[in-house]
Amino acid sequence: MKRLNLKSVVAALTVAIAGIGLVLASIEKSDTSVKEMVNGEIPLFWHEVLPNGTLGALKNEDPGVAQTKNESLPGGDKQITDCDDNSSEVCMRGFDSAQIPGSPAGPDLDSDYQINKN
Repeated sequence: MKRLNLKSVVAALTVAIAGIGLVLASIEKSDTSVKEMVNGEIPLFWHEVLPNGTLGALKNEDPGVAQTKNESLPGGDKQITDCDDNSSEVCMRGFDSAQIPGSPAGPDLDSDYQINKN
């Protein structure tokens, strides 16, 4: 039986550690911390809810930037809807990240994550 050469073992361990380091470095960090509040609200990505119960297009003023519910409502700095949040029928849903249009809208959410119709 062949004996393992110490140099070979060290070289193999070095390559393995370097590979693990590259894999860990390439993993995108998931932000599990609480999002920074803006005027007491969580900035979200807003999608219209279609009559068939699926999500429509992302409506944020800037698709890469989350915005609060009050910013999104009529009269807000970044108004994206005419829905004034005064009924029980959903108009838009807010999410922590942009969603894929056509995905199921899901059940009713907390009022901070939902804008209702007029």
